Parts: sequence; structure tokens; C-alpha cells
Amino acid sequence: MFDLDRWEEIWQTINRNRKRSIMTAFGVFWGIFMLTVMMGSGLGLRNLLYANLNGMNENSCFLWGGKTSIPYKGLPAGRYWQLDNDDMRIIETQIPGIKAVGGIFWGSSYNFSRNDRKGTYSIVGYTPSFQQILPQRLLFGRFFNEIDMEQQRKVCILTEQVWLDLFPGGEDPVGSTIRMNNMYLTVIGMIKVPDRGFRFHGDKSVLMPVSTMQQMYNMGHKLHSVAVAANDDADIKEVETNIKQLVFARHTISPDDTKAVYSQNLGEQVNKFNSLFGGIGTLTWIVGIGTLLAGLVGVSNIMLVIVRERTQEIGVRRALG
Repeated sequence: MFDLDRWEEIWQTINRNRKRSIMTAFGVFWGIFMLTVMMGSGLGLRNLLYANLNGMNENSCFLWGGKTSIPYKGLPAGRYWQLDNDDMRIIETQIPGIKAVGGIFWGSSYNFSRNDRKGTYSIVGYTPSFQQILPQRLLFGRFFNEIDMEQQRKVCILTEQVWLDLFPGGEDPVGSTIRMNNMYLTVIGMIKVPDRGFRFHGDKSVLMPVSTMQQMYNMGHKLHSVAVAANDDADIKEVETNIKQLVFARHTISPDDTKAVYSQNLGEQVNKFNSLFGGIGTLTWIVGIGTLLAGLVGVSNIMLVIVRERTQEIGVRRALG
């Protein structure tokens, strides 16, 4: 290893085959570089995807009521309809493979105040089970529970920006009362909203129980959206199809009316991205290994040339012992 004569001999050999040696070294370097860059890019894209989910249950789907486009059982096309609380209960009890079902209700913006602090924020309603689908990061207090829903309690959860606006001292807001127009709400928690990624409300929002908002807007049991999380071993595409069939039957909608409901299948999208990342990974290894093999062939050619050039010298050295 530390024989100077040997290193000198190697250097002389490289000088005699300078161009071939440079091209071979570049090929090996480029193969390692491409393998590293492509593997890093694939892993980075995968991590970015899962970071943007913000803890969302991957095997989930979301549905919104819409407008029918096909007449059905005497009912005309162009009929608007909405999901409701009964849809949630039936989905949870009659569709196999369901982990959790949550409801969402979007409201308008209102003026909020506490002492001399004021601000205008939007309100969003969630059911307690929504915490199992897209967990909210609580910094203070708790999320909604079934008693909040049943009693239509006037309670709320603040996002971090609202908390900073109304509680500039940074104190624990749980148990405090804030005013929304002419209604008083008791704060039960405060959440941290991610800067980016999957979310249903912004950082200037106040969260309330769905039942309380349904009463405020005189909407009965209507919902704007239903979120469904399936078990890890369930086929989310099949679950979505079964949900649509069940909901269409309840609301007298044609099974062939694909425009009557808006849906987003997160599980299907995640599976597509995973397949894409798998393909990128396979391509990465093919390109990297191919480039390294090309470098290996170059090294082998150099060795063969060296042996041929030194055939007489090697023969003389062997003869001399």
C-alpha cells in the first residue's frame, strides 16, 4: 500500500493512458453522482408529500353534496342536495372497513372581541371524530367531545393567530370567554395550524362544534362535507364506491349520476404517488448501476491495454525471476 515504486508505476500507467483514464474516472463519478442525486430527489419528494399531509389519515376520502344531472324516480335534474348527520351514522355502521367518520361545516366571518382586543375571523365546525381523521395539534385544552355536540354547547377552539390577537399576554385561554357579535363563547382549547399542506381552515379561524353551527345557521342536520377514514387494510376506492351507493339511495339520486357528488380520494392519490416514487426509485437504480457498469468496463479495458503493452516486459521479468 505504501510502496512508492508501486504508486509511481501506477502514475506512469495513468499518464500513458491519460484520456482513457479521465473518461473512465468521469464515468464512475457521474454514475455515483446521478445515483445519489436521484435517490435524494425521490426521497425528498416522498418526505414532502407526507409532510404536506400534516398527519392526515392516508387511507381516507372526502365527499361534498352537489347538483344532480340525471332525472331519477320522478325527481328532476338540477336538484341541489347536502349530506347530513344521518349520512355519517349510516356510513359508520353499514360500510365495512370504516375507522372514523367526521363532519365539516363552514361558516362566515364574524367580529370577535375580548376586553379591548378585537378581530375578524372565520368560523369552522367539526365533529369530535374529525380529530381521528386529521389530528389537530393542541397547545392548550382539548378538542370537542360528544357532550359538546349533544348539548350544542357554545364552546370554541382558537387557532394560534387568533390566540395571539385576543390574548397578547400569552396566557392559557382555556376557560376564558370571548364575544362573537352578540354571542359569548367559552374557549376550551387552542391549536397550532401548519404553515402549509392539507388543512380545512386557516390560521385566522375559530373552531366550533358542528351542532352549534347548525343551530346558528338554522341548517337542521345538514353538513357541507363528510370525511371518512378507512382501516389500513381496506380498499379506499371500494369504500368510496360503497359510500356513494348508500348516500345516493338515501337521497334518491341516480346511481349513474357521477356529477351529483364531489369527492376526493386521498388514499388513491397517495397510492399513485407511491407507485410514482417506486418507479423513480427503480429508474434511479437502473441508471446508476448502468453508469457504474460502464465505468467498470472502462477500468477493465485499461487493465487489458496495460497488460498488452507490458507483455514483453512481464515476460522478461518472469524470465529473470
